[in-house]
Formats: sequence, structure tokens, C-alpha cells
Amino acid sequence: MQKIMIVYDSESGSTEEASLILKGEFEVLNKHVMITKVTNDIDITGFDTVILGSPNWFGKVTPNIQDFIKINAHELKEKKNGCFFYMHVFNEDEG
Repeated sequence: MQKIMIVYDSESGSTEEASLILKGEFEVLNKHVMITKVTNDIDITGFDTVILGSPNWFGKVTPNIQDFIKINAHELKEKKNGCFFYMHVFNEDEG
């Protein structure tokens, strides 16, 4: 069974919510999924795929995700990986 780690950072909870939706979609496909908020001591060793989720931080991922990538760069190169960004778009009524 494929093991997937979803590592996210979230300020308002929206990226966390998107991560949970993604987790559910993978589980329907019979994948083992672990989801965690980003820290610098996450062990990704036993996972086949790592997916990073971040709110849009002035056109970039958050500093916490940037640090995670730097710390785990070597191991991330050996795995399948992906990322997603969450961006809130205001409508006219929200000002």
C-alpha cells in the first residue's frame, strides 16, 4: 500500500481543511495517508510520497514550509512529491 505524507502550514485553517479533503480523496483510493502540520522534526523516511500544502505567502510558500524543504531536501529528492497552494480570492461583497 502506498504511504503518503501530507505536510501543511495554515494560518486561518483553510489549508488544513484542504489537506483533510485531499487525505480523504487518497483514502478512497486505498492509500495510507498521514497528515501533519509542519514542524522541523517530521520524519518522512517511511513514506513513498510527500505532499506539501501552504497558503500563498506573498507569492511563495510560508517560511515554515521553506524551512521544511531545506531541512529535508535530500530525502525529498528521493520521493514522489507534490504541492498545493491555498489562495482566498475576495469577491466584491467582501471589500
